[in-house]
Amino acid sequence: MLPAARPFEWDLRPWATGGAAVPTRPSSFHSHRGPTSIDVEKLYAEWTTGGRASSFPDEAVIGEVLNGISDDVPALEGSFLCAPHTGALQFFEQAETRVKAGITAGWSSAHGELPFWPLRVDPYGLVDESARAGKPKYRLTNDHSWPPPATIPIPESIDYLKSLNDAMDRSQWPEAKLIRVHEIAEAAAILQSSGAPVKAAATDAVAYYKQFGRQAREFHRNCAVTADGFVVDERCCFGSAADATKCSRFSNLLVYRARKALREFDEAHPSRDQGVLAWLESRARRAEALGCSDDEIAERWATLFALGMYIDDSGIVSIDDLVFDRDGAPVTRDGVQMRRAMMHFEVLKASMHELGLETCKEQPPSENLELLGVMLSLSEQRMRLAPGKRVKYAAMARDVVALKVVERETLLELLGRLNFAATFYPMGRQWLHAPWRALRAQYRTANGDVVVSAAIRAQLSRWILELENPDHEGVPTGTARAFPGAADPSALAIYADAALECADAGFCAWTVLGDELIYVQGEWTADERRDALICDLELAASTFGLVALTPESGRSFVYSFTDNVNAKAAMRSATPKTELMQTFCRARVDWLIDNRVAEAAERITSAANLWADLGSRGKLAEMLEQAHALGLSTRRVQIPPGWREMLRKQVASLDAAAKQTDASRSALRKGFVDRALAGGPRSRSTGVRWFVKYCLYGRGTLPFTSLSRDSPLAAKLEAEQLLMDFAIWLAICRPSGRPISAKSISKYLGQVRLWHLEEYRTDIIGELDLSQLKAVVKGIARCVSQPPALDRWGVRTQDLAKAIEQCLHPMSRTDANWAAGLTVAFCGLLRGAEFSLQEGETFNPLRHLTRADVKFFSKEGVEYAILRMRPAKKAGA
Repeated sequence: MLPAARPFEWDLRPWATGGAAVPTRPSSFHSHRGPTSIDVEKLYAEWTTGGRASSFPDEAVIGEVLNGISDDVPALEGSFLCAPHTGALQFFEQAETRVKAGITAGWSSAHGELPFWPLRVDPYGLVDESARAGKPKYRLTNDHSWPPPATIPIPESIDYLKSLNDAMDRSQWPEAKLIRVHEIAEAAAILQSSGAPVKAAATDAVAYYKQFGRQAREFHRNCAVTADGFVVDERCCFGSAADATKCSRFSNLLVYRARKALREFDEAHPSRDQGVLAWLESRARRAEALGCSDDEIAERWATLFALGMYIDDSGIVSIDDLVFDRDGAPVTRDGVQMRRAMMHFEVLKASMHELGLETCKEQPPSENLELLGVMLSLSEQRMRLAPGKRVKYAAMARDVVALKVVERETLLELLGRLNFAATFYPMGRQWLHAPWRALRAQYRTANGDVVVSAAIRAQLSRWILELENPDHEGVPTGTARAFPGAADPSALAIYADAALECADAGFCAWTVLGDELIYVQGEWTADERRDALICDLELAASTFGLVALTPESGRSFVYSFTDNVNAKAAMRSATPKTELMQTFCRARVDWLIDNRVAEAAERITSAANLWADLGSRGKLAEMLEQAHALGLSTRRVQIPPGWREMLRKQVASLDAAAKQTDASRSALRKGFVDRALAGGPRSRSTGVRWFVKYCLYGRGTLPFTSLSRDSPLAAKLEAEQLLMDFAIWLAICRPSGRPISAKSISKYLGQVRLWHLEEYRTDIIGELDLSQLKAVVKGIARCVSQPPALDRWGVRTQDLAKAIEQCLHPMSRTDANWAAGLTVAFCGLLRGAEFSLQEGETFNPLRHLTRADVKFFSKEGVEYAILRMRPAKKAGA
């Protein structure tokens, strides 16, 4: 490019019609409008002349929609050309179809030659959403996060090329707040407190992102390559952080306009239901007493609806009374009087249509609604995780449970979804403790993968059982009426505190029943003070008070007051951070459920928590003296057995670890290695069994190492020498009594390396090059006589059928099951480990083949069977 032309981005599209290239120019509502499906004329008129878009706080996003959405990327020099992602190439036909659909819809344009220079061609991918949609469906996504950081150096520079998303200037973006389903549910519960019927409805916007035109000056960095040339994406897209943020901000404007339209409708059609009118008046008075403004009262307090929008998914709940006009005349359609919820739904859709948006996936007003993966039942006042989500999350959890090691990203994706699911399975939060601990301990493996421990497997299995349970109870849409106030006679208030940094540090929890103060109090042992954190002890003190004092009251509602933030968070959300807190939290939740007690965790300042503070610092006499001065009698209550020992279990385990010696630890390790042959499927493989015996009894060494890529070379060579000696021993000494081929020896070495990687999370030779090992095996093949290949005879279908007929009796249940099992195994080409239990295994329906995994179908007169296989059922994989 000539030096004089270098400062410009050039639009080369005029070349196709014989014109000259021109510098790109910014699009503008007033002078050079870009492509868009939004009715910008109406939007501008409303914004500037006092219409429904006027006074909207986020004026910047209105300006962007009028002029074209900008990605806020500073000018980038040079071109970047990238091919489509593997997903798009794998489903090439579908990808081409989606690209052409965008061109046909007018969202992008196709060019056989270079459309711009410089040019930015980011990769695009194809996401297969068929399983979720229940039909063939693919979503085209533009990857504006490519290339990954620090992967492509810029010529003649020390910097690396940034992706568009990384290069965006986000300093002027306001903080985005997206509505949550539980907020819609709570709004419905509030509206239901009026006593009137309430209905919920939802709708979606068609191709929401694609309705917004992109800033024309930035077309040159939003291109893609196809088999026919180039495609210029002129609309917003999935994959751009700027587009996602700004389209979400415009959703706020859509809600802002719709609320105005809904209030206009309600002002023209006021409710005639006396109960609703009294409810509105009561809420308005309460809001005024709290100092709310008139606008806030109209929007949040004295309203007949609640509306929210998550990007393009809108949900509305409305009081569903009969509609009258201002003069009291019924509003009818086809002779039937209209109800407010349906009219609100129509107003919402009309508000979106006014700006050029089409609606789809409509759910008319009903007592049941599915929104953002959540099922709302207004008649039951419950919200539940949608069935499709439950099936998907359970399948994801099963995939992880089936593994010994899982990629960090895979586990993080699962835990993110289960965190969401825990909104509807409150007990499920405690079943995420072990996975989150393992995720934080990623440094334990060389590549960052996470070991799937027995604790992770057990907790995720609990999730699977709950998610697959068809009787999903869910949670209330609103809980304001479920828990009484602290002063209510049915509620109990327990105050607890723990001390650590004082001479007589201990714990104390108390409550008042009538004219009696009852309490638990004690001192920490030296070991407990040494080994537990203050947050552990604070939660323990509160737990002691809960389990000891609540039964004395016979009440079912408890307010637990603590002055420790971490302890309160553990009680309230069941997401404690330390292992000891997790133990207490798990036991606490089980106790609450078993005793049918509901608890509310509350924060109290240390200064206000006086009596519990005195008791925890060894000043019990002063606490009791103050109680007696108030006319209260006092009584000490004992902590139920087993609860104090929960602290001592950890202390005892730490003491035991401190008492171990190098010799005892070595003996324990050797004992565990001796038992390794009774472990997982890989430990029972021939190569591993011989290797363990060779190391222990032939060499007097341990069959494992702790080498990494950065370990000393000498240590790696020593481990490599051990494997070489093992290979030579197999070839020369023939431990099985029969010749072992070089091919089998190579397989045995692979079994040892894979076993070591799975059992000890490191490569046995520290990722050393395998060339020397391969050379030894090749030398064995040349220098040591190789056994002849074994003859292997196949089994024909008719031979198997004949054998079954001759050897198995059809009237015997056992023989009939054998016949069915052998037929399935033969037709499914199953290995023995896939079909049957191996030596030392215990049957587990989550891992092993069951009759429920074989299903028969008939389609168009043809019968066929489907055999369900999982990675967990592949023994040794």
